[in-house]
Amino acid sequence: MRRQLKLITAVRLLLLGAFVMLVLAVVAVQIYGARERFAASSARLRSEYMAQQKSLLKTEVERVRATIEYYREHSEQHVRSMVRDRVYRACAAAEALYNRYVDQKNVAEIQQIIITALRAERYPEDNGYFFITALDGTEVLFADKPQLEGRNMLQVRDSNGKYVVRDMLEIAQRKGEGWYRYLWTKPGMSGADHTKISFIKLFKPLGWIIGTGLYVSDVEKDLQDELLDEISAIRFGKNGYIFVNTTAGDALIIAGKRYNGDKKLWQVFPDKAQRLKEIFALELNASRNPGGDYIHYTFPKLADPDTEAPKVSFIAKDDHWNWIIGAGVYLDDVEDKLAVMQRELDGQLQRDIGKTLLVSLLLLALFLWLLHVVSRWLLRDVSSFVSQVTRAASEGGAIDSGKIRFSELAQMAVDINVILKDRHAAERALFEEKEHLRTTLNSIGDAVITTDTDGVITGMNPVAEHLTGWPESE
Repeated sequence: MRRQLKLITAVRLLLLGAFVMLVLAVVAVQIYGARERFAASSARLRSEYMAQQKSLLKTEVERVRATIEYYREHSEQHVRSMVRDRVYRACAAAEALYNRYVDQKNVAEIQQIIITALRAERYPEDNGYFFITALDGTEVLFADKPQLEGRNMLQVRDSNGKYVVRDMLEIAQRKGEGWYRYLWTKPGMSGADHTKISFIKLFKPLGWIIGTGLYVSDVEKDLQDELLDEISAIRFGKNGYIFVNTTAGDALIIAGKRYNGDKKLWQVFPDKAQRLKEIFALELNASRNPGGDYIHYTFPKLADPDTEAPKVSFIAKDDHWNWIIGAGVYLDDVEDKLAVMQRELDGQLQRDIGKTLLVSLLLLALFLWLLHVVSRWLLRDVSSFVSQVTRAASEGGAIDSGKIRFSELAQMAVDINVILKDRHAAERALFEEKEHLRTTLNSIGDAVITTDTDGVITGMNPVAEHLTGWPESE
C-alpha cells in the first residue's frame, strides 16, 4: 500500500522547498552577475590599459627623439661658439705677445714666440689644435703635421676637391673671419676624409689667419655618449625604460643598461641570441615606418631578469645616426591589478552572499511563523469540516460553510450539502417504497418468502410465518 502523506506536511515541504530554491536562485544570480561584471571590467581595463600604455610609450620615444634633435642643434651651436672663442683667445694672446715684443724683437722672433705658444695648445683628447697660415698660402703652424710648415698650401685640396687654404684665405680677406667645413686629416687616425668645422680669423699685425676646429665625429661621439647616458637613466611606469641600438644591431642601451656599441644585441646575451635576433627583426621592420610602430613580444623584466613577461614596445628611428629607439612596458602589470580586483570582487561577493543568507534566514523565520499560523488555520478548518461532514452524514442536517475560513473547503461543504440532501431524499423514497411493499405483502393471502442471491432469507409475510412456524425475526 502506498504510503500516505499528510496534506499540511506536503504543503509545508513544498513551500519550504520553493523558498530554498528562491534563495539559491538569488545567490546564483549574484554570483553570475558579479562574474559578468568582472569579465566586462577586465576587458575594459585591459583595453584602457593597453591604449594608455601605448600612448605613454609613443610619448616617451618621441620625447627622446626630440631631445636628441634638440641636443644636436644646440650642440653644434655650442661647439661653434666654443671654437670661435678659442680662436678669439688665440688671436688675443698673439696680439698681446706682439704688442709686448714689438719694440724689443724683430718680426721673425715675435712670430716664433707666438708659434711656440700656440703649438702647445691642445684640447679634448689632443685632437684639437691651432693652425696659422700666411696670406700668401704658406703654412706657418701645422701642429698635427709640422713637416708641412713652410710649405705653400694654396693648391692643396681635400677629398671632395675643395681648395681648403685658398677658401679660408678668401673668407679672411673678404670678411675678416668666418666658418669653413671640409675633409681633413685627424691626429692619430689614418686617412684625410675626417669632417672638420674650423673658424678662422685674420691677424693683421703679421698678415696671418689663425684658426682651429673640431672634428664632427668627435663632437657627435661626445654628444652621443652624453645622450646615451641620459637616456639609459630614463624610467617610467613600473618597469618602463628606453632601449637603443643601431640599425646594424649594435647594442647601445638594453634594459636600461648602457653599452658601447661594439657588440650586437645577440652577442650581449648569447643565451638569448635567437630570441634577440627575432626581436631585432621586429624592431627593424617597425623602424621603417616613418611615424614608428608597435611590436609585441616577451622579454626578461628589468627588476627580475629571470622572469620573462609579455611586452609591447613603440619603435622609431633616428635617421641622422641610424639609431633604433624604443620604449616598452610589461603587460602583466595589468594582470596584477586584475588580481587585486578579483580579490576585492570575491570579498565583496562573499559579503553580499552573507547578507543575502542573513536576510534569507530572517525571512525564513518569518515565513515559518506565517506558515505555522496558516497551518493552524487550515487544521482548524479541516477538523471543523471533517467533524461537520461526519455529523451530517450520521445525524443528518447540513454543514455550516460560514464557519469555514478557506473558500475551497467552504465550496466543498456546499457540494457535500447537496450530496447529503440528495442522499437523504433517496433514503426516504426507498423507506417509503419498502413500507408500501411490506403492506402489500402482508395483505395478500399467499405465503411470500424473499431471499438474497445466496439463498439467505431476508423477509416473509404473516402467511409464510404461519405455514412455516418461524417468525420473521428468526
